[in-house]
Amino acid sequence: MSSTGMSSRVDNLPFIFKISTTDMVSPIVRVNPWELHIRDPHFYETIYSQDKRDKAFSHLRWTDLLGSAFATVDHDLHRIRRAAQNPYFSKRQILNFSPYIQSRIDKLVGRLSNEYSNRKKILSLSQTYSSFSCDIVMEYCFAKGHDFLGSPDFFSPFPEALRDFQGTVHVLTHFPWILPVLKALPYSILPPGVLAIANFKTEIETQIQQLIDDRSRRCKDTTHPIVFQELLDSDLPQEDKSLGRLRNEGVVLVIAGLDTVRATLEIGTFHLLQQPHIMQKLREELLTVYPDPGDPPSLPVLEQLPYLTAVINE
Repeated sequence: MSSTGMSSRVDNLPFIFKISTTDMVSPIVRVNPWELHIRDPHFYETIYSQDKRDKAFSHLRWTDLLGSAFATVDHDLHRIRRAAQNPYFSKRQILNFSPYIQSRIDKLVGRLSNEYSNRKKILSLSQTYSSFSCDIVMEYCFAKGHDFLGSPDFFSPFPEALRDFQGTVHVLTHFPWILPVLKALPYSILPPGVLAIANFKTEIETQIQQLIDDRSRRCKDTTHPIVFQELLDSDLPQEDKSLGRLRNEGVVLVIAGLDTVRATLEIGTFHLLQQPHIMQKLREELLTVYPDPGDPPSLPVLEQLPYLTAVINE
């Protein structure tokens, strides 16, 4: 999809076909036998409604994540699987987890002050925020933070795997038979990008297996809910607690938590740096509740700041 047309395509390859949006005779156009292109804001409520609607399996073949809530075709089964996760992403649970988030913020700020302040050293916002969000989501899901914020140049292999994964989506959508071929190959001959994805999935599976084998120890060592510990103890049917399904669920949750946080922080930071007057106004508002760098305000306090809220919403 592009701003000037649409196509079922693979990036960097020629369009198979292209329909100019300026030539569209209707806001809803069938672009192939299975898909519609919709350019009508008034149709939003119809698409994103609460009506019962199954997913199209053809749009999920590329994921290799069947069984996860994201890749569940049946509407009712999806609701059951998603409902089992919902309590652990409520505001109350995030508040309970906020001390760990603050500890990661403190570490990030400390490294920026010590290694980058007043030095001509390039900082990759993408890598930095990826490591920050990855530490948080891995800790919350598995009670196993990897301290990627402590790695040289904030490098984390998981975001690299995610970028490689995103690059395969269009290809595997059109040629799903490639996936079983790649899975049958020995690790030693896999292309680097595919190997990164395989290693990422193996790591998630290892974390879940360790939770299965030693649940009690991790529960004693942490003060916050562990998402996959809770799923193992939930009322989900036993087949939904299999290692393979939970691994796929873990991959989805880590990817979703990692990339959304990273993108929000990266884009927000860029625009604040590009517009110093907005940065200054935001600083002034934050100083009203955050005069002491060693005493950060709580989330409920920050949520009451109108300008900060506006910046985040933008």
